[in-house]
Order: sequence, then C-alpha cells, then structure tokens
Amino acid sequence: MSKLTGDPPDDQNDNQVNLPRTALDDIKKMARRAFVQIQPAGSFEKAYNLISQDSSEPFTTFVDRVIQAAERQCGDDIARPIMVRDIIENNASPECKRAIKALGKERPTVPEMIDACNQIGSPQHVATIQANELGKTIGEKIEKALTAQAAQAETRDQKLTEILAALHLNSQQQDNTMAVMQATVTSGPCYFCKRPGHIVKNCPDIKRGATKALSTLKLTWKTDTPVWVDQWPLPDNKLSALKDLVAEQLQKGHIKPTNSPWNSPVFVIHKKTSNTWRLLQDLRKINAVIENMGPLQPGLPNLSMIPRDWPLVIIDLKDCFFNIPLHPDDAPRFAFSVPSTNLQEPLQRYHWLVLPQGMINSPTICQYFVARALSPVREQFPQSVILHYMDDLLIAAPTRKQMEMTRNCVVAEIKKSGLIISESKIQETAPWKYLGWKLTEQSITPQKIQIRTDVHTLQDLQQLLGEINWVRPVLGITADELAPLFDLLKGDNDIRSPRSLTPEAHKALEEITNALQSRQARRCVPDKPFFLAILGEKLRLCGLIFQWDSYHKDPLLIIEWVFISYRSPKTILTPLEMMSQIIIKGRARLLSIAGREFAIIYLPMKKTYFDWAMQKSEDLLYALLDFPGTCSIHYPAHKMIKAKLCYKEKPLISEEPLDAVTIFTDGSGRTHNSVITWQNKNTKTWEQDVQKVEGSPQIVELAAVVRAFQLFPEPFNLITDSAYVANVIKRIEGSVLKDVNNDKLCLWLTCLCQILSHRTNPYFISHIRAHSGLPGFMAEGNARADALASAASDEESAASIENSTSVLAATTLPNTVEQAKLSHAFFHQNAQAIKRDFHISLEQAQNIVRACPNCQQVQPLPSSGATNPRGLESLQKWQTDVTKYPSFGKLKNIHVSVDTFSNAVFASVHAGETAKHVCQHFSQAFSYLGVPQEIKTDNGPSYTSQELAAFLNGWGVRHTFGIPYSPTSQGMIERTHQTLKRILDQQKGGEDQAAPQKRLNKALYVYNFLNSSAEEPDPPIYRHFLNNKKAKLKEHPPVLIKNLDSGQIEGPYNLITWGKGFACVSTEKGLQWIPAKNVKPYHASKPAETPTSASTAANQEASTQT
Repeated sequence: MSKLTGDPPDDQNDNQVNLPRTALDDIKKMARRAFVQIQPAGSFEKAYNLISQDSSEPFTTFVDRVIQAAERQCGDDIARPIMVRDIIENNASPECKRAIKALGKERPTVPEMIDACNQIGSPQHVATIQANELGKTIGEKIEKALTAQAAQAETRDQKLTEILAALHLNSQQQDNTMAVMQATVTSGPCYFCKRPGHIVKNCPDIKRGATKALSTLKLTWKTDTPVWVDQWPLPDNKLSALKDLVAEQLQKGHIKPTNSPWNSPVFVIHKKTSNTWRLLQDLRKINAVIENMGPLQPGLPNLSMIPRDWPLVIIDLKDCFFNIPLHPDDAPRFAFSVPSTNLQEPLQRYHWLVLPQGMINSPTICQYFVARALSPVREQFPQSVILHYMDDLLIAAPTRKQMEMTRNCVVAEIKKSGLIISESKIQETAPWKYLGWKLTEQSITPQKIQIRTDVHTLQDLQQLLGEINWVRPVLGITADELAPLFDLLKGDNDIRSPRSLTPEAHKALEEITNALQSRQARRCVPDKPFFLAILGEKLRLCGLIFQWDSYHKDPLLIIEWVFISYRSPKTILTPLEMMSQIIIKGRARLLSIAGREFAIIYLPMKKTYFDWAMQKSEDLLYALLDFPGTCSIHYPAHKMIKAKLCYKEKPLISEEPLDAVTIFTDGSGRTHNSVITWQNKNTKTWEQDVQKVEGSPQIVELAAVVRAFQLFPEPFNLITDSAYVANVIKRIEGSVLKDVNNDKLCLWLTCLCQILSHRTNPYFISHIRAHSGLPGFMAEGNARADALASAASDEESAASIENSTSVLAATTLPNTVEQAKLSHAFFHQNAQAIKRDFHISLEQAQNIVRACPNCQQVQPLPSSGATNPRGLESLQKWQTDVTKYPSFGKLKNIHVSVDTFSNAVFASVHAGETAKHVCQHFSQAFSYLGVPQEIKTDNGPSYTSQELAAFLNGWGVRHTFGIPYSPTSQGMIERTHQTLKRILDQQKGGEDQAAPQKRLNKALYVYNFLNSSAEEPDPPIYRHFLNNKKAKLKEHPPVLIKNLDSGQIEGPYNLITWGKGFACVSTEKGLQWIPAKNVKPYHASKPAETPTSASTAANQEASTQT
C-alpha cells in the first residue's frame, strides 16, 4: 500500500525508481482507473444503466455517453463491456431498435449496432425493415394454419386463402403461394430443394439460409475447360454401398443432381473399426487445375502458452466440411457419377454442395470459415484464449465465470454459422485431450506414451522417427539420443529395404520411452519473463525456452525445446555457428508464440571465450542483432540444467603466429605423396616426412596435416597452399562433423577432430599462394613441400628440391623496383597499379612501363570522356557487346560486360554470338559479378531475340537498347573492348600457345584487380564489391548546363556526380548525363555592395592575387 500511495519510504524518487516492474504496472493501472472515474464538473452524473437515447440524439453520441459513464462508475473490467452492450441495445430509440433488430442477430456487437444505425434512412435500410416485418407476418400466420396435420384439406386450404387475401396479394400471387403451401403436406419431394424425405419448413436449405450468412471463399481456377475423368467400374458390394451413401448425402443436402460437364471418379472404402463404408472422390485431376490457397495455419499452436491454472473447455465440431457450403460457382465442378452393372441404366450424376473430402483447398476454406465465425467472440472477449485448429477448439480464461461466458458465446456463434458441435466430445474437466496432447492445470504430456519397436523396413523406421519428432520440442529428446536411430537411415533408399534395430537403437528407444513417461512441459505464467538456455552434454547443442518461478516447488517451467537440423548443410559446424542458429530460431519462435523477446540468453562459454566471441564472432553478433535483453554465462541452479550443461572453451588455434617451429604441408593427387617439411631450429637444416596416401590432392594434404599434429604436440605454425585444408583446420576444433559420403575424407576429418580434442598446446594456421616465385622463408618452405609432393621417387625429390632452391635464388630480388619490373613483365599492368602495389614513385612506375617493348607496341587510345548514363552504384547498369579477337581462332568471339559504375568487367570466349551464347555469357557473368538491375546492348539479332528476353526476364533484369547504328551510344563498352584487347596483346609474348580462356582470365585479372588510375586509385573489383560512391559529394552544388539542342544555358540544377569528361545533374525531367565541358558553376547574384564592403572585397581580391 505504501508503494501505491507514495508513503515513506517510497516517497523519494530514488526509492520509486527501484520499485519492481509488477508494482509499477499495478500503480499505473490503478492511477488510470482513478483518473477515468473522476466525475465531470456540474450536477451529479446519472447512473449509466439509466441513460437512454433521445429521439433526436445521434446513436454514436448516445453510445459515447454510456461508455464514458460506465468507465467512471463500473470497476469490473470483465463485466463492463457486456453490461454496456446490453444497455446500448435496450435503451436505444425505437428507430434504432428497429435497425438493430433487422440485423437478425441474438447479441450483436457495439460496432455492428453502430453500422446498422448509421444506415437509417437509406433505401437499403427501409427495404430491409419492410422485408423483415412482412416475412414475420406471413410466417406467423402460415405457421398457425399448418400446425395441425390432421386438419381437413378443405378447411386448411380455405384458411390459407383467407391469410393470403388478408395480405393484399393478387389472385396470381395467391395461386402461386397456395401451390407452395400444398406441397408442404404432400408425401412427394420438397418443393424448395426437390429432395424427398422432408417438408418445406424442415428443408435444410431453408435452415442454412436462416443462419448467419458467412461468405464462402471462391476458388481460383487455372482453366475453365471442363475436366472429365471416367468413373471406373465397382464390384457389386461396393456399388451397393456407394448407392446407399449417395442416398444418405442426398437426404442430408450435401449433394444435388447435376448435368455438369465436369466429372471425377468416386469409390468407397470399408472401415473395419466401425464396420461402415466411407465415400471418397478422386480429385487429383481437379486439384491440378485449382490455384492452391496455401495454409492459413502453417503449424500447431503451442499449448504451453495457455496460462497456468486457467480453466479450459474443449469443443469439437462435427462433420465440419459437410457443414460449410461450396461457392455456388464452384460446386458444379465437383461432380461425380454413380455407375450401374452392365450399363443397365444411365449414369446418376450429382455434384457436391459442401466442401468435398480430398479437395486441395478444403482445409483452408474450413479454417477461414470457422475463424470468421469466431471473430465476434475474439473481439468481445479479448482476454480469453481461443485456440482454433481445423475443427478443434480450446477455450481458456482467467476465471471460470469468464470462461463459461466465452464458451456460451462461442457455441452461439458456431450454431449461427450453421456448424454443428459434437456434444459428446465436449471436455470440461481435467485432464483435457487436445491435438494429441494431455493437459492438466499446470503440465502438458503426450497422449501416446508407447512407441512401436517392430521395425522391419525403412518405412517402419521413418514412421517411428516421425512419431518421436512430434514430441521432441515438448519433451526435449536430443539429437545425441536419436543418433543410433538416425544411423539406421543410411543405406538403401528403397522404402521397402530391410532395417533392424541395433543394440544401440534398442537402448535409445528405451531412453525415449522413459522420457515419454517422465518428462513434461509446463503451462506458462503470463506475467513472468522468458529465458533461453543453450545446453548440450556432448558436441551437439540445443536450446531450452523456459520461465523461472521461485515460488513454485520446481521453479523451472519448461516451455519448449529448440533443435537445429541434424544434417547441417555445412560439413563442419562450429560451436558458435550452432549457438547462433539456436538463438535465431529461438528468438523467432518466441516472437511467434508469445510476441516477446527473451529477458536473458544463457551461453555455455567460459569467460574468456565469451568475451572473445562477443567481439569477434560475426555469426553470434548477427544472431543477437537488435536483441533488447542480456547475455549471461551464469545459468540458474537446477539439476536438469546442470545435467545437460557443458561449457565450451576458446579454441587453441591462435590468431597470431607463434614463436615456434614452422611446418609446411603439401599433397599430390598424381604421385599420392603426403608431405611434411620443416626447418630444424637448432641445425637450420630441412627435414621432411613423406608418405603415400590414396585420394584427391585435398585428402592427401589433409593426411599430412593429421600427421603434423601427431608428430608435433608442442606449439607450431602450419603453412599450407591449400585454401580448403586451411579452412578445415580453422573450423574443425570442437565442431560437429556432417556424415560425409567420401569414406577417406570422413576418416581423416574424424582423426583430426579427435586429435584436436585432446590437444593442450596452441597452433597457428596460414594459407600461402603456391608458385608465387617470391623470395623469403615462406616461399622457400612451400616450394620445398611442393617439390617433395611432385617427385615420383627419392632421386626426383632431391633434384626437385635443388631445382626449386636455384629458382628461388634466381628470383631473389635486391629491391622493390626490380620486383616491380618482374611483376610487370608477367602481368603488364599500368603505372598506377605498379605504384600502388610496390610503393614506388609514379615516375619510376612510368619508366618501367616505357621500357617494356610489348607495352610500347600497343598504346592506349585517348579517351574523350563519356556522356552515356552510368550507374550511381554497383549492379545498377551494365553495357554488353561482342568483340572479335582473331588470335583465339574458333573462339574469337569475346562477349564482354562492364559495370558502368565500378568499371568491373567480365568476359568469356565463345564459338559464336547467337542468343544461346549470349545467355551462356550472362549466366557466367552473374555468378562472378552479381545480377544487375539493367543491361544495355545494341540492336543486334542475338540481343533482340525472344530467347534472351525470356532469359533476362527470368532473372528479373531490365533490358534496354542503344541508338541503332550509333556506336557512341555504347561508348563505354567500346573503350572496354580496346583496353581488353590491348592487355591481351601486351601479354602475348610467350603465351601464344596457351588456351584462349586462360589468356583471357589473365587479362581480366590485370584489368579488374591491378589496373587503376589517378582519378580512381582503387582497382575496379574493389569499387564493385565495396560499392564506393563515385565522386560522393557531401553537398550538391548548383550548376548551369548548356542545352545541346537549343544552345541555351539552363539551370541552376543540382550536381549529382561527375567524372572524367562527364557529369550528372538532376533536372525537372530526371537525371541527365552531359559532357563535363557543358557544365559550369552557378553563382547567385549578390545584393548591392556598400562602399565599405566593396573596398573590403577589393582588398581581399588583391591579397588573393598576391
């Protein structure tokens, strides 16, 4: 109470800040309630139940008066909305009461009453009122005339005639109506629906029309061409059962006779449990021409989110599909035929009026229909929980009274919608059974606690695992517990292939059976936060969503377990990657079921590993993006959590080189030499270990790495020229391995994993490029390992090492200028690239280029700039064309694409320039540079073809064309052709016999990765993927431009970007690209200067000139 009233010690600000969240929420709630209960100034307010609507008062004003008075006078939040609704309906004006009554609902909602009263006076409203009153008058009088079935026909007919005459109907209308009344007491078929077995007033079609009108979803058809599938013959016993079932459905009003041009076969199956027959229809061909609506409920609700100790009731809808009508336009398409033996009679043809079993969209329409029926209840009782899945309903509320009110409202709405409740399946007491689970006031357990153990085939095993997977998220059956069963899935993929349980699988099934009997989930506590704990006894990790209730005997409230896929797409899955996947999945799951985020996420890491991961791990940082809670490594004290907790330590791999021996590894798939070589730190001599290993080069080198870890338990540095092996070693420590089909690879990966699990000393891994020809210890060691791997014998090995040593000595350069010369002799890059890569002066770099004879023979053509529209970022606009390079022979057609923002280029050689070759080029270009928004080409036949248009449309790329017969409209790609050919010519020496694609790849490397300019110091590929904004302006200064057509000066316009010879300005017509020479700065006119300011400006100008 002191917290609520603000009495000491809670009258101080510091103490109020530290109040518990629950106390603050209660104070806020009570303050709001006290505020709205303040009486308005003036006379004493009338009791809200005595407020009535004046004849001239708008209905909405009357509603506002009642609601405001009720909020001030009634403190019961649950009862207030119900009482307000009743008062509004009962105390409304007579005109509004008529409009409300015309709705035809027993308890309309306040919004529905407002809508009805807003329509008062409209033609539709007047017609509805008159129709309802006339229908009621006719119905009451006719009902009295037809109540006595034993009445004489003459007396009955005379009475009906008097009634019709009193209603002022003309003679023709009286005759027609009289015929209808006559038909109601005959023994023939119903006059309204033409079906026998009932009279008009008991017609199900009329009853369906008397219920609440809910719209039925209309199907979308892929074709209006009728689909006819012939009915296959049936044996006598099934044909007899079919006729009986058809007669039953006809009497219930589920089908009707038809002449529809559509037909699907029907058949019956015998149900052994009830010794009855079931009618089914083969709708596969019909489903093929229906657009799938998709599920409205993609999964099952989580029953743990039903608050603890809330009373429940479970309702089951009877024959739900058969009580939901098909749309009238769709019904004739679900026709079928009843055959006869030996074609004794014509086919008896019918079509469904209700949702048929087996139609692809029947479940979706059922979900939609029931959800619409429940929507008024959800609005009227927002605090209640109503779970709806297909035809199963669960209702829960904070109190039994509120639950009963919600249930009664649900029953009423369901009946109004024409649906039927199975009275025998209503569950009102614990334990409740819902969707395969058994619920008590606090816990949730599976209904089925026994699982099958008679596994003989792969199909039996799949069914067993399917049953277990159903209960995994609730009972927490981990992947490690299921591993023996998962192993049985390997082998023959035929579902009939034999399978038998191994001893390990039998033991796993025993543990799972014990879990089914002992484990359970809990119902949540709404006002308590949720937590996520990452657990795992072995390598594989899982997550636990839980709440913590300190006042409960067992404070751990298990909500749900989170598991990641057992078969990861990655061969090696690191612990941080597993944690990140669990966090992402857990956060998404909690948002889905509770609409909240976790308060705390517990991570099983030691302090040093936790600090390192929070700074270095991109996976973990991405998983925790925008997470409002906190992360902790201090788990709650609970025996279950402690039993499943295994803290992860920081891997031993070092991020920096160690002061230790350096080992070089290599492997050859040709010679099968698996090589380790190192330099003895004491004797400075090189030592090696070479063994024969079968397999690919990666497997051979991986075997060398495994031996390195076996031979050197002390710290070491390991250098490899295999990027694959280097990445494997960096990721494998403490990780989970996926089952690999390659037995040899699986063996070496498993060995490496086991060795690292027992290692205690750190190690460093680095990748080096092979055959670089650079000097130094690293290149020498790698060259020795490569020579040992390539040698077929010991003699060749010694010769290879001696040769590699001499080559290294020959390429040991005295200074960087000589290194730059050697690099240019191989790549022929430009002077800017040499200056950037070797850190020499521009003059020295230019001298190297001038001294190159190949580069002097092929000089670049001068560039006049460009005015073609360019992209303002990468992958916005490309230009593409084909150029000829005769030196490539049959592959002389070089297809080239250039990104107009970054200048990044991709080129490929082809035997032709047809649309097929263009599509092949774009497929490769997209995989290297990405998919652009727009591609500009010329108007050649290969670019205007339908094949290319369809290809680019599939990739979502817009295709534009240049000006016909104008090479300047494709100026950028033309200059790219010249540059690419110049590089090919410069690199020609010594490589005339190389394959065209190899030569082109080398030229592309120089163009994209090496060459640059003074204006663009970064190579094109850097700009392309870093997406640097070219000429990124902090401001967009105003400029004037010259109109090329009229010669007039226009502007001022904002300058967007500029470059060598071009500029882009923003005009009223959009972005405009123009030559840079046609752009000049805009200077706004200045106001008239005073003598003082003029002299000051003159002095400043003079000082500037000085």
